[in-house]
Amino acid sequence: PCGSIQAGDTLFRIPRNVLPLNEGVFADMFTLPSGDTEPKGNRDENPIILPPSVGAEDFRAFLKVVCPATPYVGPNQSAYVQGLMLKDGCGQSGARMRGWDVGGSPELELTVTEWISVNTLAKTWGLAQLEKVAFFEASKSVASLKPVSKVILGRKHGVVQWVASGYWDFVQRDQPPSEAEKEVLGD
Repeated sequence: PCGSIQAGDTLFRIPRNVLPLNEGVFADMFTLPSGDTEPKGNRDENPIILPPSVGAEDFRAFLKVVCPATPYVGPNQSAYVQGLMLKDGCGQSGARMRGWDVGGSPELELTVTEWISVNTLAKTWGLAQLEKVAFFEASKSVASLKPVSKVILGRKHGVVQWVASGYWDFVQRDQPPSEAEKEVLGD
């Protein structure tokens, strides 16, 4: 069966079996009474509505990881992390994640912004293992950014390692920060 979840103005019909139903917020999401005759999320007309802080793009990034076209498989994790292709009642194929681990598949490409969204949602929703994976992947993406971007993202998301890495890159390069970089950093 499918669940209906609304993020922003977007309604997502999701096979329930692709969500991590054994942990975090998803454990009871489709069974909690809502004052209606049935729990929310069982029909499109009665979706689970995510908080306004969770936009459609954030939730879409989350779904890319929990329901990827190519399952996320960490190194040496083929026995632990398995994606099973399932035909569901929504008329679409879905991949169910059995678990997550760091160091994943190169086929699962998300932007740094998407990985940060996944990390934020995993932390908010009590999905500790996914949170670790998303932080690891976001950090890998941040490593390739320009120094000023590392500092800005690190400050915005409270990640000291990214801030330190950005400043270290400034120290290591031949030219000092440009006036534009100084202005953005406020230093």
